[in-house]
Amino acid sequence: MEQENPRDGGRQKPHVVFCPSPITMGHVRPMMDLAIKLVTHHGFSVTVITTKGKTATERYASYLQALSSSTSDDVIRLLELPELIDDSNREEAESYPRHPLLVYLYWVEKSKEALQQLLQDLLRSSTSPICAFLTDFFHMAALDVTTQLSIPTYLFHLSSAANVCLKLYLPKFAEDQPDFVDRPDAVLQIPGLRPLATRDLPSSFLDKSCPTVPNEYVALCSRLRQVTGIFINSFAELEEEAIRALRDPKDEKMPAIYPIGPILCSLLVEEAGKDGTRCLGWLDKQRDSSVLYIAFGSVASMSVKQVREIAWGLEGSGRCFLWVLQGRFLDEEKSRDPEEVFSQFLAEGFQTRIRDRGLVVSSWVPQIRILAHPSIGGFVSHCGWNSLLEGIWNGVPFAAWPLQAEQPMNRLFIVDELEIGLEARMDG
Repeated sequence: MEQENPRDGGRQKPHVVFCPSPITMGHVRPMMDLAIKLVTHHGFSVTVITTKGKTATERYASYLQALSSSTSDDVIRLLELPELIDDSNREEAESYPRHPLLVYLYWVEKSKEALQQLLQDLLRSSTSPICAFLTDFFHMAALDVTTQLSIPTYLFHLSSAANVCLKLYLPKFAEDQPDFVDRPDAVLQIPGLRPLATRDLPSSFLDKSCPTVPNEYVALCSRLRQVTGIFINSFAELEEEAIRALRDPKDEKMPAIYPIGPILCSLLVEEAGKDGTRCLGWLDKQRDSSVLYIAFGSVASMSVKQVREIAWGLEGSGRCFLWVLQGRFLDEEKSRDPEEVFSQFLAEGFQTRIRDRGLVVSSWVPQIRILAHPSIGGFVSHCGWNSLLEGIWNGVPFAAWPLQAEQPMNRLFIVDELEIGLEARMDG
């Protein structure tokens, strides 16, 4: 839908500003895929607000560079927020709790002034008026800026509709039952959802390592009703009950709900890369449905002991497998040299012993293409929502191994509700 430009009476493209959190590429890629679709299929103009410094990963920076190279400034424009940590506030920043969520929320709060200046400049200079500001859950503090500037603000929720139901309910629940997390047998009943046990709730809500974390998480949830609308990377055929509950006409304070999924992490911007090409070539040589694919996302934390246990299990299984070994290790810092990674974390001689039936890589791979490959027969997954959508889309059964965030709730969805996976249970 085009807009009138009051300055010249002409027709203008609708202009949307995207502000993704660079915490993980699982947040960035779906938002950028949506941005590209709005530009290429619906004639929108898009500005993407990017970040730099400690909040942004190398993967994030290289992805944005590829995005910039593949599009022109007149359709997708990248604007960068300045580095906010300097000599004037370095001591304060470094004294802040080191929890990843708190570090990022600290940065978001400190960036509001720069964000306001950037948006004001856009409002003054852009030939297309800003019709919407689109951000994700961890950047909700931007509402303080966009509300002041009268810019309609939408949340792009990058997990399930069921998770939206939970987040909308959590603030009142946390107030009414503050001791719930200390009662392991307690059950939470939320409209549109199956009963939830304590272990099914988001890790940030249950985090006892830093008492501030659950409070900050609930505070983020309490802001959901302040947005104009919520875009969800899901669809009614997949989450009928949850989406129906979100659209309850009796709830007059509910934002507009738009299930626009599945937005799968496509290769609109980048190609497979060296390791991706190697993986796909290796899969071409395997029998149909014979390969177990193991991937725990790009930010998952596992101990060295866990990694070695997985390696021993894969070696002893006698099955073909493709293992994408990324993320952070709790015991040691991960080397960026694949050979050092394998020698440091995997048993001596492991690579040699499994070379005829297994492949281990340590960099990004085109997961959507791997899961679509006919040789894939199963997926050991951390239950990140993007991975679930990609596996479901390609009809791949799961072994569910949730690690953090909303992943335990996603495990419940694929194991108990859809019945397309089994839970990987810990011994002991």
